[in-house]
Amino acid sequence: MKIPPPLDLTCKIIAYIGNNFREEITLPLLAKKFGVGKYTLSRIFSNVLGISLPSYLNSLRIEYAIYLLQRTDMDIINVAIESGYHNQQTFNRIFKNVKGCTPREYRQAHKKAVPKQPTAGIKLARQESCGDYNPLGYI
Repeated sequence: MKIPPPLDLTCKIIAYIGNNFREEITLPLLAKKFGVGKYTLSRIFSNVLGISLPSYLNSLRIEYAIYLLQRTDMDIINVAIESGYHNQQTFNRIFKNVKGCTPREYRQAHKKAVPKQPTAGIKLARQESCGDYNPLGYI
């Protein structure tokens, strides 16, 4: 019988990703940071969370990109960079796979009529506790 990873480790990993999803995050990097094997980490995502690391990371990044597209006038390339993608083609491809349209099309269809927020210094609400942690809780 395999013992599941401790819940606090899973929470710490999720919190770390939520706070750093705009940076480069890989399975080997996370494994080293948290002192676990790559396969253990991979099992946390597949068995505990039911999603792969790349899928989880892309979901956070795309949700943040949606926020920026709706609430700022930031160029699409800067939205991509701010969201953790350093290649606009990759960003466009993943965005279209997830949302069914390009970032530009999404912006045109979903632009919010709300006061603009400054594009510099947009911060995520960061909480370290797993129970209340919402990696996409924007301020």
